[in-house]
Amino acid sequence: MNQIVITALSSTAMLGLYWNFFHKQYQKEYELVLGIYQKAYQLTQAEIQGIHEYIAGYFPSMIFQYMMLTVFFCYLALVGMKKYREWSLHYVWTVPYIVYSLMINVFRIENIYIHNFGEMAKAILLWYGIKSIYDLLADYFKRFAWILHGASFLLAIEFPNAVFIFGGIILLLEHYSRKK
Repeated sequence: MNQIVITALSSTAMLGLYWNFFHKQYQKEYELVLGIYQKAYQLTQAEIQGIHEYIAGYFPSMIFQYMMLTVFFCYLALVGMKKYREWSLHYVWTVPYIVYSLMINVFRIENIYIHNFGEMAKAILLWYGIKSIYDLLADYFKRFAWILHGASFLLAIEFPNAVFIFGGIILLLEHYSRKK
């Protein structure tokens, strides 16, 4: 699972660099899409501006989440469900979320970069939570691997905060149990 996170981070960085250099070429298409949304959903100019600001602000974390999804399924397709249960994530991946929490809650530093950083940290633990729920269910229902994986995804969609917390706790418990 460490490989998945590292691959998603590097892909996000490369796509971010590409976007910084070439985003002016896509400005006309982007405005066209916003116009289509405005007409199709009868949105006001203020609502369109809000959507634009949100997308522009959270672009890095959205790209990371899509990259994480893509890389996750690529690895899953390549290694198969049998080796999937052996995947583990290093406990160090909890540190970014701890740093994010300290910056927001203790030091009261709030800006868009910190929020993007936090969203990426949450995504890592959310994906590990999905895998951990699958592991938990697979112990009881061994024959239904793909259905269980779908169920763990549905749980993550319906209760993302609970799955995120579950992923973080399982990650730390696995590290603690390996040390003994």
